[in-house]
Amino acid sequence: MGTDDDTTSAQEAKQLADELSELSHQQSEALQAATYLGMTKEQADEYEKRAGRISELCKLLGRFKAVEGPE
Repeated sequence: MGTDDDTTSAQEAKQLADELSELSHQQSEALQAATYLGMTKEQADEYEKRAGRISELCKLLGRFKAVEGPE
């Protein structure tokens, strides 16, 4: 049975993964739109900002280890 820390960690990991998923979706949409319309400076800045956050999230998620899993 997990501890409260395990539960908190699992909840944090889920929140981070959800944010990562949403940002990745936004990046994909931005690239698809840019293929046809190009990007404004503001859109490019937002794209870079999201890319930086995605990198941070990947690092944070890499610190979590599975509480349960195949042995």
